[in-house]
Amino acid sequence: MRKRVRDSINVNDDLTDVYRLRIGAIWQRLKAEPLYFWFFCGYIFFEYVRPQSIYPAISIIPWMPILLLGALFLFIVDGRASKSLSGPLTFPVLGFFIVAFLSIPFAYDPSVSIEQVDVLINWVLVYLLFIWIVDSRFRFFVIFLILLLASFKMAQHGFRVGLSRGFAFERWGVGGPPGWFQNAADLGVQMIIYTAWSIAFYFGLKNSWNSKILKWIGLFFIVSGFGAALATGQRNTVLAFVAMAIALVIFSKRRILNLFLILLVTLGAYSLSSQEFRDRFVNAGESDTAQSRLHFWRQGISFYADNPVIGVGYNNWIVYYAAYGVDDDIHGGNVMVAHSAPITVAAELGSLGLFFYHLVILVTILVNIRTARLFAGLDPPFWRLVALSLSYGLIGYVVASAFLSVSYYPFLWVHAALSASLYRIAVYCKESLRPGHGMSKLASNTRATTPLYRKPSK
Repeated sequence: MRKRVRDSINVNDDLTDVYRLRIGAIWQRLKAEPLYFWFFCGYIFFEYVRPQSIYPAISIIPWMPILLLGALFLFIVDGRASKSLSGPLTFPVLGFFIVAFLSIPFAYDPSVSIEQVDVLINWVLVYLLFIWIVDSRFRFFVIFLILLLASFKMAQHGFRVGLSRGFAFERWGVGGPPGWFQNAADLGVQMIIYTAWSIAFYFGLKNSWNSKILKWIGLFFIVSGFGAALATGQRNTVLAFVAMAIALVIFSKRRILNLFLILLVTLGAYSLSSQEFRDRFVNAGESDTAQSRLHFWRQGISFYADNPVIGVGYNNWIVYYAAYGVDDDIHGGNVMVAHSAPITVAAELGSLGLFFYHLVILVTILVNIRTARLFAGLDPPFWRLVALSLSYGLIGYVVASAFLSVSYYPFLWVHAALSASLYRIAVYCKESLRPGHGMSKLASNTRATTPLYRKPSK
């Protein structure tokens, strides 16, 4: 099998036209890709764009299960494809979901866990298909582009709505399409992640673009993401951007320049924000929202203390709170979610789940740093910057998710899957080099699908 894979590799696969975003060239490459890659691209599109929710006429078909399971089936029957689970992220990611599955029979109400078990299965399959299918730079580029464009669709809508009202504060902000990002706070998290991606996309590829229009569009990608995040009116979104900015200043080589640029952006954002939005920060600790969050956090810590090993069970927060929670007439006595991802994980999955949850975050950041180093010197710098953007986006997620119950949303799991896939590609690229050659010697036309490349000619 190894020989068949090696013989099928095109060492002189030129990606120049792909970097230039020439639709015809990308389409010609896509036509040569196997059907399982098409199915996986279709799944990513339907997961993030949700056309079945926008156009009810097509919702009679269960698009996402068909596309995801179809990609898995077609990949499995392809005898040439490698199905290795190797990689530093496999253990923490699968470990977390194994704990989640194990919590179901011990849950307060297992039937409630089973109602949402498809979410766990979905993210396990997404991770596996990422590391199995997205194994070349072209495939990664296509998937990244789909995610970027889908997020841009949300960003430009949020930006236009915010601009139309002069970025004045609205209690419910601006939401996204039906699904994971419909709530303003959830859309804000995706805009945090998207802004980091769009910065990597623009600065990583702008030298490959000859068109000024394309460069202006690339800049608008960044502006729209930041503007849409501001339009959501969420305080945790602002805190996430602050955390990302601090990390950028600390870890960047150009600290003074980055600090200056961040100050300019901060002043611009402050001038656009309304007085009511600024007052929300001044009175943050006294607001009803803050008090309700503190109440639910205390409840979550109490639930964790009562069930420290495996928790109350996956997806059991609400039913357990209804039975054992202290009713302080918060939100009129209605049971709400924990409003914190780590507290949700601690209460539902106990110490085991909390350990693997944070291990996924830590290892993902470290893996991306390693990937960026492996890609150092590679032209264009897109690959190194994407790896870094995955780390900065994850830092933003960690801060924002401290105030939101988004543990099982795509934010962390797609990040981990992208990071694992990109790391494997970077390692394969590195192993394709002769001893003594740095990454700067790696031609930009090398396709990284397997470590079994022939040595490049002198």
